[in-house]
Amino acid sequence: MAKKTKRRPALVRLMLDNRRHWPGLIWLTALMLVSGLFKSLSADYLGQAVDQGMEGDFQAMSWSIGVTLLMVLADAVRLGVFNVETARTVERMFLDVKRQVFGSVAGCQLSAFEHGMQGGDVLSRVTDDLPALSRSFSETFTWLISVFCRGVVALAFCIGVSWELSAVYLVITPLLIWTMNKIGKPIQELQTKASRSGGKAYSIMSEMLQNNAAIKAFGAEEAMDQRFAGEVESQAARKGTILTLTAYLSDVVLIAVVFLFGGWLIATGQISVGAFVTFVTLSGSIREAFSLLDKSMSTLRQAEAYALRIYEVLDLPQEKSQTAPTSPIQKSSGEAGPMEGLSFSYLPGKPVLQGMELHVKPGEHVGVIGPSGCGKTTLLRLICGLYQGYEGDLRVLGRTVAETPLEELREDIAVVSQEPHLFRGTIAENVRYGRLDATDAQVEQALRNAQLWDFVESLEEGVNTQVGDAGSRLSGGQRQRIAIARTLIRNAGLIILDEASSALDTKTEGEIQRTMDEAFRDKTVLVIAHRFTAVAHMDRVYCMENGRVVEQG
Repeated sequence: MAKKTKRRPALVRLMLDNRRHWPGLIWLTALMLVSGLFKSLSADYLGQAVDQGMEGDFQAMSWSIGVTLLMVLADAVRLGVFNVETARTVERMFLDVKRQVFGSVAGCQLSAFEHGMQGGDVLSRVTDDLPALSRSFSETFTWLISVFCRGVVALAFCIGVSWELSAVYLVITPLLIWTMNKIGKPIQELQTKASRSGGKAYSIMSEMLQNNAAIKAFGAEEAMDQRFAGEVESQAARKGTILTLTAYLSDVVLIAVVFLFGGWLIATGQISVGAFVTFVTLSGSIREAFSLLDKSMSTLRQAEAYALRIYEVLDLPQEKSQTAPTSPIQKSSGEAGPMEGLSFSYLPGKPVLQGMELHVKPGEHVGVIGPSGCGKTTLLRLICGLYQGYEGDLRVLGRTVAETPLEELREDIAVVSQEPHLFRGTIAENVRYGRLDATDAQVEQALRNAQLWDFVESLEEGVNTQVGDAGSRLSGGQRQRIAIARTLIRNAGLIILDEASSALDTKTEGEIQRTMDEAFRDKTVLVIAHRFTAVAHMDRVYCMENGRVVEQG
């Protein structure tokens, strides 16, 4: 039995997939290392200043103090540069991740959304999880390099001052932090309960506002006040008093041990007062490193969870590029869309299409009708290459769909659907989605052929008029005519009309139908509809039922 491949942690994948940002992260690490050196050297010079002052060498002491202040100032400048560079590097990195997510969604198989992840879930991951991952990554990276650059450098200097004092400090500090965590865990649970109490308090307030008249009518003001006070008090009473006291006591214990042992080392002449001052100054960086390391592990787990959710989007199954075309498209000879023995299933053993036989000749208008669920939409999506894995023969304009690159296949297909898909932007921009390099003259001609030019000319901004979200500023008929213009400007070899006018009222439907008949007169057209009246004027009509063609004529 083959072993299941173990996948890398999501954060490791994130780093490996964004190698081009490593130089920026290395630069940030170098800046933090410089900070560690500045802090350690300034503490060392401060200790020297103390010893020099005690010896009466005020000139040397002034020099040491001057160097200390200069290093503090330099570290302040370094901090400003570090903050700017961190924001810039992380922002660029996660802008790339956002683009990767967008590309993954744009290129994923249609079934990924129809039978898997929902659109709202994807949006949640982009709008909520990705910013949260960015923050967690920034914090964790900053904390970890702070631990290794500032904490380790400070520890090295402390060992140089007194290895005995350093050993005592390294034993006590982790113990105190462990004790804080053990005490802090139940406190955190209390604070979680306090948050829930706060939610209940807000609910009580909401009830009072909504039912104020009833509360007054029944004289229940005092009862409501007691309910609210009880929740607020329980919330306030649990606000980390024990944790604060424990933190204070741990600091007192640590300081007491360091000063007692340090005082003994000074008294026995093993270290100078200045060296002890250097140690105390640097020991704060060591304790901060321990705290940040613990904090980093918690934030790292959160970041891993966010990254995992992002990679669930990045790992969505992508459309296959398919093989290179075996022959050029033949638009003028042969059949435009022959289908023979075409079968397809979403799930094994449950066929949606069964042995479909359908033929479309160049320049012919062919209709396909049938009840809901008979396989018409599936047929459309197979023709457009939206689903793969079919059985049988399916060709579009002389080219086998399974052997044709999707981009080339879709370049020669245009679809007008029941609900026209318009995008936020101008009328011209929406028409140009059919052909991005179309000229203004071609846009105008397409709108004329779609019988919308008179309306566009009546608008103050003409083709530069904004259509609103999903074309909300236009009527249903106007949106459909823009979709027709977009199809015309594409100049595709095969036009597919998918219930293109059925969502409109009877009058508008008739007008749109006449527009399409005129606009697509010389095109190869495949019309998909529920009603026979929509395809009565076609050259040939196929009737589908349960995934098969049951009648044609």
